[in-house]
Amino acid sequence: MRERPETFRSSGSLVFGAITVAVALTLAVLAAVHPRAGAPAWLSAALVLFALVVYVASMRPAVVLGDAELVLRNMLSSVHVPWSLVGEVRVRQFLTVEAGDRTFDCAAVGRSRRQIHRDARRLAETPVVNPAELSYGRFVETKIRNRAEEARRRPETPDHQVRVVRAWPEIVGLTAGAVTLVVLVLV
Repeated sequence: MRERPETFRSSGSLVFGAITVAVALTLAVLAAVHPRAGAPAWLSAALVLFALVVYVASMRPAVVLGDAELVLRNMLSSVHVPWSLVGEVRVRQFLTVEAGDRTFDCAAVGRSRRQIHRDARRLAETPVVNPAELSYGRFVETKIRNRAEEARRRPETPDHQVRVVRAWPEIVGLTAGAVTLVVLVLV
């Protein structure tokens, strides 16, 4: 039976990103269609490109815990790591996952230095800590470690390869937006 994948991301950047994208796109439409706006043509292109950059930088990154693999979704690519290949997991300023001899990073989940020290202090004081008392980054780190350990205990777990998939729609959108902006500025 397939469970719904768990997705983790920075909620602050998601809210900020959604508001920023909505405002930028609204301003782009107003600048393009409002009869008295008097805005240059390149302004709408710049606002659309800005909205796309904000989406890629703050809304797209995520950590997805699926049934068969861990997905680290970054700005312009997604790394698919089978659970049986997940090695060391660390959440510092960002999430780092070792798979074999390779290391992959994801900025979707992180901890500040203060959170790292607070988590270490709580774990040193009490061997069994309520997960609600730990930081969000430590919670995600623990979930990933537990899933990887479960996968390694299962018999006959197929060892697939790590896959890196480029985010082509985002890459094409950013490229087209940048080219459009340059052309409109030069015209």
